[in-house]
Amino acid sequence: RFGTKGARCGRQIYASDWVRRARGNAYHLACFACFSCKRQLSTGEEFGLVEEKVLCRIHYDTMIENLKRAAENARPSFPAEQLQVMQAQFAQDNNPDAQTLQKLADMTGLSRRVIQ
Repeated sequence: RFGTKGARCGRQIYASDWVRRARGNAYHLACFACFSCKRQLSTGEEFGLVEEKVLCRIHYDTMIENLKRAAENARPSFPAEQLQVMQAQFAQDNNPDAQTLQKLADMTGLSRRVIQ
């Protein structure tokens, strides 16, 4: 009931069990496997740990690349008040000059770059 439990499975770890440790967590040997491809990892093999989930090097790198790509493609979202101000201006002039962009920036609290 008490004692160390496996970080992946939540089952009791006994003194006789073979374990692997990562970031202070203990894993049964069989549980120390890639969350994505389920391949058991060997001693000395590179891996990543995301939210207690073990990932082999290939799947960890793929996940990091996908996160970076998603962050690069992220679009800002605007509250309704900011949208109304910008839509009203762009309805009048869809190619505002620098002075108008600065006025919109001041009114919305956004940077000129974001408005542009």
